[in-house]
Amino acid sequence: MSCCWSHPPGCFGAPRRAAELSSKLQYPNANAASWPLLDPAVRDDPTVYPGAAVQAKLVLDREDSPEFLRLVSRAWTRFRTGT
Repeated sequence: MSCCWSHPPGCFGAPRRAAELSSKLQYPNANAASWPLLDPAVRDDPTVYPGAAVQAKLVLDREDSPEFLRLVSRAWTRFRTGT
């Protein structure tokens, strides 16, 4: 059985596979079911999985406004066309 409709069985969405990849790459994943399966050196590394105190200070990047995106698009067009 596939872990999701677009990936074959054993894909990265499966907890075991997600844990293998995260442990090998030393990179976090959002699959909570895989966390107990992680290499303890990765799971307990605060640079990979920051603690609650650090997470409480994190903020999400806001979405760019349509006005800003329009300015970026116009600047990129001017750059590409040389005008």
